[in-house]
Amino acid sequence: MWRWMVCAFFVGAGLLFVLDVQRRSAGPTDLQPATGVLEQGRCVSVERPTAPGKTPLYNAKPVLSYRYDVGGRTYHGERYARRADATFATAAECQAFVASLSAGPSFPLWVSASQPDYSVVEPVQPQAGMGYAFIFIGSLFGLFAAWSQFKQWRRAV
Repeated sequence: MWRWMVCAFFVGAGLLFVLDVQRRSAGPTDLQPATGVLEQGRCVSVERPTAPGKTPLYNAKPVLSYRYDVGGRTYHGERYARRADATFATAAECQAFVASLSAGPSFPLWVSASQPDYSVVEPVQPQAGMGYAFIFIGSLFGLFAAWSQFKQWRRAV
């Protein structure tokens, strides 16, 4: 019985993780390269959740405002990454990133071909590998549980 419970736990946790990654990275998938011009960029401190009584952790998130041209029209964007909660580990990393965007006359970004008003500077899709690993481990426990149950039935016959 415990094998089935472990199987259900790992598969359930893996599915929740995969679904959460997909939810946080929602948006068009037909991104095409373009160039943008930074109008304003700064970094803000973001508190990360910690256990009660622990010292809070802070990350830095870029707050951007940029413009770009697609098909003869000018659009304005503010999205740094596909994930709404994407941050840098330190304020220095975030400030270096914002400085790199403002260093040149323009910077590369990604624009949706079907929705030109959707753009991101960092197009990397979050990976759900850990969720798939949990599903795989849960499936192995399920196979082991089924094999054990089958052995018990054969002994009873």
